[in-house]
Amino acid sequence: MQNCDLSYKVVFAKNPELITDELWIAGGVYGNIYAIEKLNEIANDKDIVYNGDLHWFDANENCFFEVENLTKNSIKLNGNVELELARKDDEFGCGCNYPEWEEEIIVKNAEIIHQRLKNIKADFSIFNKRKTTLFANVCGLNVAITHGDEKTLNGWGFDHEVLAKDERILEIKNWFSKTKFDVIATTHTCKAVVMNLGQNVFINNGSTGMPNFSEFITGLATRISTTKHDKALYRTKLKDVYIELVMIKYNRKKFLSYFDELWEEGSAAAISYKERILGYGCPLSYKDINLGGFEEVF
Repeated sequence: MQNCDLSYKVVFAKNPELITDELWIAGGVYGNIYAIEKLNEIANDKDIVYNGDLHWFDANENCFFEVENLTKNSIKLNGNVELELARKDDEFGCGCNYPEWEEEIIVKNAEIIHQRLKNIKADFSIFNKRKTTLFANVCGLNVAITHGDEKTLNGWGFDHEVLAKDERILEIKNWFSKTKFDVIATTHTCKAVVMNLGQNVFINNGSTGMPNFSEFITGLATRISTTKHDKALYRTKLKDVYIELVMIKYNRKKFLSYFDELWEEGSAAAISYKERILGYGCPLSYKDINLGGFEEVF
């Protein structure tokens, strides 16, 4: 389906497009302005890359514009949400490309949310100027950044179900061996997962704008630097550079109020996401996300 469309094919630049000493990567913000504010605060003017699905719940003009304004000093990549908002037709719907194990109601509601967002009076042509990948060099590490996986923008290759297969881990190792990258940073699945393969690392931050775990409520962002961050949940080291999942503890009360104003009880977004936003509908324990090679530091 979406994977057959050329706009979803992932192609990385041959040389670094960003060289920096500290990088934050935030995927799956889903229109949570309070998560953006918190990330802006703790990143402390360091480089931030939003690697897709920056928008989702912000289904009115003012909220949409506020998300764009709060991220104006950051690098913004398209995810499937942004790519499909910019598309004039609706051939691919939201572009989520859900796997066969996803619940039917989640798939159905995603299309309803997409249509409601697409119907607001916003200039979606802004997404035509944004890329879907970034090659960053962070303290000497070559980092591949995209939304889905190394093949397609909406690929599920870094989902727990897929990563449980030995052949998928081998495929990732082979991909690293054929490229110049040390790290690949993704999102899309809304389920965080990390693994240090020895010479390479893959890291999926899950969601910056929603809770990720059943034990405590926090968004997550990827951070790469030569220094440690005191809000890190998991950390590993590669070539003397730290790669971390950092907790983004946004204002829960304000976000819940914001969400409720936009999405009434019984709406598609409330049915699919309200329990997770409240903190008791999260898909994972934080103990589940480390597939090896990372240290729990929280």
